[in-house]
Amino acid sequence: MDERYYESVPFKVTILPKTVQLKLDILYKYFGKEDPSFEYDNYILSREPGEDIGDYKLTVQSKSKNYKYDIIENDVFSILEKKEAHREQIKHAGAAEEIDKKEETPIKTDEVQTATVTNRFTNYMLFMLSLFAIFILIFKGI
Repeated sequence: MDERYYESVPFKVTILPKTVQLKLDILYKYFGKEDPSFEYDNYILSREPGEDIGDYKLTVQSKSKNYKYDIIENDVFSILEKKEAHREQIKHAGAAEEIDKKEETPIKTDEVQTATVTNRFTNYMLFMLSLFAIFILIFKGI
């Protein structure tokens, strides 16, 4: 190529991870039971060690270098005392088992996940538009 018709302009692009704020549902288990799964599509939750009744701080780790997660709501995992008294008040044994199943199933949410996909697409489009603008500036003189 003839160097009179183009000019090389070096540049460096730094892409920082996107911070995603997590609003978790209340997570818990009953004393003596196993922890629920803390692994989600894009991140993994972990908690302070311990198995006594009480509250344990939750932390989050991203599975991707592109995202950083911050827990902004409900950052505590609770171990609750199993209450047996209410079972004796229920006449039908099957109903007691159903209540136990509902109470022992921790609630999880992927509500923030949908926002992540939208943000990823928006960031991708902005990045592509920026590259296109740089390309035009570089070759504007031709």
